[in-house]
Amino acid sequence: MSSDKIIGDALKQQWPDELPAGFNSRLMEQINKDVAVRKRRQTVLSYLLVGGVSLLLVGLAGFLLKDGILLTFLKSVKSMFAVQVSSSALGFSIYIAVIVLFLLFMDGYFRSLREKRLKQDAE
Repeated sequence: MSSDKIIGDALKQQWPDELPAGFNSRLMEQINKDVAVRKRRQTVLSYLLVGGVSLLLVGLAGFLLKDGILLTFLKSVKSMFAVQVSSSALGFSIYIAVIVLFLLFMDGYFRSLREKRLKQDAE
């Protein structure tokens, strides 16, 4: 019991009863600054992530086309179709289709994140 009283007295002595003038406004300014910095950091990181993945896809496509790994796949796909299409045009079309699908997926993902943040900010 006496230790509780000692702790309570120490806390009362350490913290003043009243806060200094302008404490709440300074605290809210600091919180708003931190939120703005976090949002800016998340935006930059998301742009870097999308850019890095795009560069990785371009590099991977170049590597696969260079070594001919993709060429054998394209020949097997080409043999399935009756229309004669050059393998480079078919490869390019498939590559563009994959990039478009990936970007559509990323767009949907980032839009859902944005909508969640807007709902949280509204609450």
